[in-house]
Amino acid sequence: MMKKKGFTLAEVLVTIMIVGVLCVMLIPQLMTNTAQQEHITVYKKAVAILGHAIEQSYALDGEDASCFTGANFIHLMTRKLNVSSHIGNTIYTADGIKFTVQGAGENCTTDGPNAKLVCAVVDVDTNGDKGPNKTTEAVNAVYDQFTISVYPRRVEPATQAQKDVLYMTGRHRNR
Repeated sequence: MMKKKGFTLAEVLVTIMIVGVLCVMLIPQLMTNTAQQEHITVYKKAVAILGHAIEQSYALDGEDASCFTGANFIHLMTRKLNVSSHIGNTIYTADGIKFTVQGAGENCTTDGPNAKLVCAVVDVDTNGDKGPNKTTEAVNAVYDQFTISVYPRRVEPATQAQKDVLYMTGRHRNR
């Protein structure tokens, strides 16, 4: 008689069960990492396009962010960004980013002893009004909301944790 080589039904079932357990353990973490990377990518884009709007305004019009206060700052953003809708102090771009101007300061200057450097504070929601709508406060827990400080001729993250998220690579973030 010839013996056939192959796996028994029990061996196949055990293998499938092990693969299933691994999937149950790994897929949620994979989904979380994917969502975090998406938020980081859109955040980088938001910082870049807002910074570009300030630079473009200065290069083309001779006006930096210190020239814009209150509604004028919103007007700058609506002129320089690809806006899909604008409601009050909130701007939605065509790619789904939500910018909310929390404050555009009066007398934002870099001159004199009473210089006020931060011209505006802008909250960014990387996925518009979709959840989780939590502010990122640590590099190991990245959510969809960030805060950007606007200076006369540049923009940057408002907190150290958000700077770390913006400037660090994924390899450093997971340590």
